[in-house]
Amino acid sequence: MKKRSKLVAFATVILWLTAGWMSPGVRAEEDQDKDAVAYRAAYRLYMEENWNEAARALDAFVQEFPGSAYVDDAQYFRCSVREKREEAPEEVFACYQNFIKAYPDSSYVDNAKSNMIRIGNQLAKQGKTQYKTLIQGFYEESEEDIKLAALYALEDMGDEAAMDAIFALYDDSSDNRVRARIINILEDFESSQALEKLKEIARKESDPELRRRAVYAIADWDDEAPIDFLLEIARSDSDPRTKRAALYALGDAEDPAAIPVLRDIAINEDDEELAKAAIHALEDIDSPKVLPAVLDVLKTSKHPEVRKQALYTLEDLDGAEVEPILLEIIQKENDPEMKQAALYVLADIGTERSADMLIEIMRTSDDPKMKKVALYALEDVGSEKAARVVYETALSGEDEELARAAVHTLEDIVDEDQPDMFLEIYRKAKFPSVRRSALHVLEDMGDEMSVKVLGEILKTEKEPDLRRSLVYSLGETGSDEAVPILLDIALNDTDNRIRASAVSALGEIGTPKAREALLKVLEKK
Repeated sequence: MKKRSKLVAFATVILWLTAGWMSPGVRAEEDQDKDAVAYRAAYRLYMEENWNEAARALDAFVQEFPGSAYVDDAQYFRCSVREKREEAPEEVFACYQNFIKAYPDSSYVDNAKSNMIRIGNQLAKQGKTQYKTLIQGFYEESEEDIKLAALYALEDMGDEAAMDAIFALYDDSSDNRVRARIINILEDFESSQALEKLKEIARKESDPELRRRAVYAIADWDDEAPIDFLLEIARSDSDPRTKRAALYALGDAEDPAAIPVLRDIAINEDDEELAKAAIHALEDIDSPKVLPAVLDVLKTSKHPEVRKQALYTLEDLDGAEVEPILLEIIQKENDPEMKQAALYVLADIGTERSADMLIEIMRTSDDPKMKKVALYALEDVGSEKAARVVYETALSGEDEELARAAVHTLEDIVDEDQPDMFLEIYRKAKFPSVRRSALHVLEDMGDEMSVKVLGEILKTEKEPDLRRSLVYSLGETGSDEAVPILLDIALNDTDNRIRASAVSALGEIGTPKAREALLKVLEKK
């Protein structure tokens, strides 16, 4: 990957984690977490140079989080991806141009201008002189911008003589925009001098946004990230968001040496969001030592939400070790939300053993809420054994709400061409609402299957409202297969309301065969 793309990408990561001095507005922490996670996923694809997937992820991010403080970042990188994919330079130029118009205050405007200058000069050399005019205004920059442009040029040529000049410009500048760009440049030098300067900024800089930028520049060091330094920041920095940046960086570094500190922060940290960030970082580390650490958090953290996050982390660990732990939580935990979360994690593990545990809970639990959660969890299992238990629950006469929920769960487990269980529920269920739910499932099956099944039900159904519902459903299939059934009802049924419904259903079908049937109705004496 070119250094410039790395440089820009890490600026994105900083903004993702902070929503600081360049980000508009103040957002709720929960929303911040959601868009941060989505943005981080897109960023990773960009850093992996998976351009097509990155483009899709960035587009999805913009669509789902149009009000996010990171939407300008996503739009900028969408243009960058187009350039990486070597799309037409005129279209890439226009993409950057539109980005600057839409987000004039974005921290990426300067990067977009730089890219437009480069692309515009290339196009001008090809005889497209209008691009020279378009980029001319970009050269009217401040004195500091001119110095910084010179530093970029020296850095791109690998000239370490520029190092002292960069340090001096950082120390002397009062413009945080310029200082932030210098931090990005320092990352690309990848020398011990640059690393020490970044550490100095991360420790001593008064502006927390710049400290966070320095932390992420250090985390992305091409050599192994300095874990001890990141641990120092995670333990002691006064700014919670800088500490969070260090925690996420520790997760990205995937060094098992960080596990004890991350565990202690998750357990003892007063700030719940920082404790959750420590759990997220633990989740990213691939080591057998993670499971004991997560279990300690699960048992002893002072924050219920942190314990719940630790519980969800178990889903990605070894199922054979985790399943007994989850079962113990389900059986002994006092917090009902934790018990329910454990059920869902058990289902997501997806082993035969975990499915058997859920089935046992369905059959033996006295808690209706737990049975309902286990029922929904079985939807993710999807086995024949799970389908049988759900079917039995739908037929049970003990709990109407649970039986109705079982019908909908069974619909997601059983294939569309297998109506038998729903027919039995329709015929045998104790509660009318459960029978009606089974009928709706049968109505939603494929047209040919629906006509056959609904026709069979009509032969024996006595309840008028259900019969009318069946007639309308036959009309909604639009199938000529339903015409003979509806014609027979329209001509011969003893209930005139149902006969009228059959006529309406024939009109709904509207085919030549249906019109012939309607004519026969008119001919009846």
